[in-house]
Amino acid sequence: MEGLIIFLAIFLGVIVFLLIIAVIIYFKLKMSLSELGFGDSKKIISMIKESEEEAKYRHKSVSGLTNILVPKIIRDFPNFNEIEFYNKVETSITGILNSLSNNKVSSIKELGEIRTNLETLIQSRVASDIKEKYEDIKFHSHAIKDYKNESGALLITVNSSLEYYYEKKVKGKVKVARKDYKKQTSFTSSFVYIYDPEKYNISKSSLSVHCPNCSAPLKDIKLRICEYCGAKVEDINLRSWYITKYKENF
Repeated sequence: MEGLIIFLAIFLGVIVFLLIIAVIIYFKLKMSLSELGFGDSKKIISMIKESEEEAKYRHKSVSGLTNILVPKIIRDFPNFNEIEFYNKVETSITGILNSLSNNKVSSIKELGEIRTNLETLIQSRVASDIKEKYEDIKFHSHAIKDYKNESGALLITVNSSLEYYYEKKVKGKVKVARKDYKKQTSFTSSFVYIYDPEKYNISKSSLSVHCPNCSAPLKDIKLRICEYCGAKVEDINLRSWYITKYKENF
């Protein structure tokens, strides 16, 4: 019995000690927050709301190795123009978003290599009665993340920051509607430029070049002739920037 009393006394002593420590820490923390201007809980909530509101309009940052990679690209391909390349990036991403808005793949040639995938995606959304609208698309900045020169083709991966108004409906009901402010987001996309069709092995790539006459896939671009319709495929149809992959990061 005496041992139990001693145990309880020690246990209660430890509890009291911990409570005292907790109270001391609480008041010290409160004083510190007060000194920093966070003593008022309403003020804290107000600052959090202000931060969230600012985030709605803050442009997404992009990261890359542009300053290192651009000189390498120009060394391998002297005709490379950074501004023209970014224009291709913007045209391609805008074309993708417009395709999703209209439920029809845009006819711009930059989408030629992802046309089939886009059509499949659109068909899936139509089947599920999903409608999306991307409006007033504007780009802010770009940064080149990766670059390769292999098998007769230049391969570039780029990060892009942009904004747009967005709306999503599912079975006629609005699920997401951003009409009062734009969504700030970024895309990571990959592009290919085939400068030497003789070296480029299309069979080992996800790239699929299509005939400009009948849109049939070209199994061997070295032939310069479409096996389906017999149309002649000129080099100029191959030597252009095509988007091969894209992903929205936010």
